[in-house]
Amino acid sequence: MHIVECLQTCDFPDRFQPVGRRLVSTTAPQLLYLVNSQVVAGQTERLAHRRINMEPATDADRVTLLYQRLYGRLPTDTEVQAAIEYVAGLAEPASHIRHGE
Repeated sequence: MHIVECLQTCDFPDRFQPVGRRLVSTTAPQLLYLVNSQVVAGQTERLAHRRINMEPATDADRVTLLYQRLYGRLPTDTEVQAAIEYVAGLAEPASHIRHGE
């Protein structure tokens, strides 16, 4: 069985050992590897391209549909607002960032 590299990095369990309860042992470097992996980036990009122009056209509706798809639940009003504000912040120019410091 081929195990994806990022799963091996994130403490993939031995499939031949029964474990009643698995201990959490994921560390910050493991999480950073996963978040920055090409697998996650590729899946995220595919999801964004599929969902960016979907109907319904409001931002709140898009956030709701993505929450349903990713988390299997409806977002709270606070989560909808936070997501909309986060995406709006990504579109703002980064002129306040000083490079080389």
